[in-house]
Amino acid sequence: MNMSVVTIPVLSFLCLLCLVGHSQAQVNSEVAKDVDMNGLKPLLLTEIKRNIQAYFRRTHNDLIYEVRNFQITDFVPPRTYLTLRRRFPPTYEWIGFNAQVYGRFDWFYDYRTWWVQQSNRGLASVAITRIGFSVYITRERGFITAGYCTSRRPSVAIRSRDSGLNWLDFYVIQLLENEIETLLTGPDGVICSYVRGFIERQGRAVSDMIDDNFGGIDITGGGIDITGGGIDITGGGIDITGGGKDITRRRDDSDDEFDD
Repeated sequence: MNMSVVTIPVLSFLCLLCLVGHSQAQVNSEVAKDVDMNGLKPLLLTEIKRNIQAYFRRTHNDLIYEVRNFQITDFVPPRTYLTLRRRFPPTYEWIGFNAQVYGRFDWFYDYRTWWVQQSNRGLASVAITRIGFSVYITRERGFITAGYCTSRRPSVAIRSRDSGLNWLDFYVIQLLENEIETLLTGPDGVICSYVRGFIERQGRAVSDMIDDNFGGIDITGGGIDITGGGIDITGGGIDITGGGKDITRRRDDSDDEFDD
């Protein structure tokens, strides 16, 4: 048997165990991390624009009101913290708060009763502030998945760019503010939908964010995956991804693989 073929993976495995033990100690002592989101701002904004609800129509008693052509004019990314919650598989809680979205849209309403008929339209600007969320991220065997998410109720302020508004105009604006807050809030709201979509579509960026704060050690399913190191020990085998040798399973007929 060619001993060098076996010795290289074994030595790699022993060195890897030392690295893992050292890195685990670091992870255990580094729980919460303040994450700089400025580098991810373009990706976050892309995700928001991808799924933005540019139009919706609602009915309230005898009133029909609409929002059309919603466009974002500015975006301030959230301040976020990343916390290691579980090691096997590695699970993190990502908390964001104080994000801000500014935009503009066209509005329209039609109010009809047997004695009153009134409609109006105009252009409005909106400031959505105090946006916050909490979502769980799991990284297992190199894959990033988004878990449970919840979001706080943000603050929505709409300002019409038209003059001469009457009481019904202001009433419609108040309805719109409440409607947007409701759409954004909760586990099934728009905020969590955007956050989960960002995590799963921008998995590489999220993985890099985790690595920057907790290192590249991923221990899953009894294997060890150093995501940036080219050594993947999963399912009982040794895969040296950059070294040209792949031992994926233990075999009793190992002599068939390595001749004396």
